[in-house]
Amino acid sequence: MAGRKGKENDGWIRWFDVSDPQLHEKGYTIYKVTLKVKHSMALRTKAVSVWVAVQEDGAVITGHCDCMAGVSEVCSHVAATLFYIAKAADMKTSCTSKPSQWNKPQKRKPQTAHAEASSINFKRPKHPLLDNTPPKMPKTAATGPSLTTKTQQPMATASQRETFHNMIRDSGAKPALLSLVKGFNDSYIPSVVALNMPSPLCQLFRTEYMQLSHHDLTQKCEEEASRLSFSTEQVAALEKTTRLQTKSNTWFQYRAGRITASNFKTAVRTNPDNPSISLIKRICYPNAYKFSTTATRWGCQHESTAISSYKEVQLKSHDCLTVGESGFHIHKEHSFLGASPDALVTCKCCGEGLLEVKCPMCVKDKSILSEADQRQFCLELREQTLQLKQSHPYYFQVQAQLACTGRKYCDFVVWRGEGKTTQELHIERIYPDVAFLSPHVARAKTLFQKCIMLELLGKYYTVASAQH
Repeated sequence: MAGRKGKENDGWIRWFDVSDPQLHEKGYTIYKVTLKVKHSMALRTKAVSVWVAVQEDGAVITGHCDCMAGVSEVCSHVAATLFYIAKAADMKTSCTSKPSQWNKPQKRKPQTAHAEASSINFKRPKHPLLDNTPPKMPKTAATGPSLTTKTQQPMATASQRETFHNMIRDSGAKPALLSLVKGFNDSYIPSVVALNMPSPLCQLFRTEYMQLSHHDLTQKCEEEASRLSFSTEQVAALEKTTRLQTKSNTWFQYRAGRITASNFKTAVRTNPDNPSISLIKRICYPNAYKFSTTATRWGCQHESTAISSYKEVQLKSHDCLTVGESGFHIHKEHSFLGASPDALVTCKCCGEGLLEVKCPMCVKDKSILSEADQRQFCLELREQTLQLKQSHPYYFQVQAQLACTGRKYCDFVVWRGEGKTTQELHIERIYPDVAFLSPHVARAKTLFQKCIMLELLGKYYTVASAQH
């Protein structure tokens, strides 16, 4: 059939004729069909003449073609002719191929009997079912019993529903259905809402504060600062809620406006009377001032590998070591400070600590020790041992993390490797340094009260920089 359609569509049949029917001596009618058929490959060659003799019922009697294979009466030209005849028999003559004629008038409906006007309903029904005529059933409607018959199901009792709810609650998943069931939906309320968490600092802004003088705006800042305290339960709930870190909107919201551990050194070294505007904006609007370099991308890509390597090494010498996710920790006393360590570490022998991992790209192709004499590198050689420089921003970061989390120690890790292969791992345990931290926390508090709060409430530095 595909061959027939192809020949017809491509124009291989060039001419078609049917002779007058002739009556055979045995009583049936014979038709002789003559066609001109083009060659399929030799397009420039003259079309061949083909004829076939067929009965009225479609039976083929004989055929002939003047091509080289036509003597056998079974060449492709004869086959094309038979295909064409079959197609022509299937097709009906279109209305455009017939002489023009008038449309046949429709049959008139039987005239209704005369009636008084008062008894005739002239309104058109809004819905067919409102009429008295029964609805028409489809012609192909099934005569058997309906397959969609609804059976009346008995209602579940209160005891059965409670049993079902308890069963899906204890399944280990958190079904969305239970969030709508009284008595089970308490656990679906976000901790931030349930504990009446203080609003994020980014929500302190008011348009009217932009018109205040420096003195009046400072007074407003002092009033708001007195309401920024967090309870122990709120701190714990926020940390748990934000363990996805960069994948959590709450994590971004509560970091904004706080001096985080990664910015701690820069914050305590800037002058509060003339602060770094870029630092203020980076603290208040972290989403708008995110940056990405080849070195930072390298560190993010290999952080999970470094944590796995650390865990593999520490399991050999620590009892029941666990390394878990960490959210955003707010300092219990100084709520303007916050930290997000890479992980939380716990073991029976050492207690609760935290983990901070660095994957510097500068040691990608050389040993960690070879970089110890470089000024910008975080480690130095002291007493024949690689140690974190106390003047380096990473040391400030670790101390701020210890202060915000209240943990006993921090394992500072420097990882060197390629792909998922660890080639070198430096692990250094760092403890809280109160003498180092106390004066720096005081400086950070001054910066927050004198500068950051001004920007949070009235965009003081953003407006000033735009005017200049």
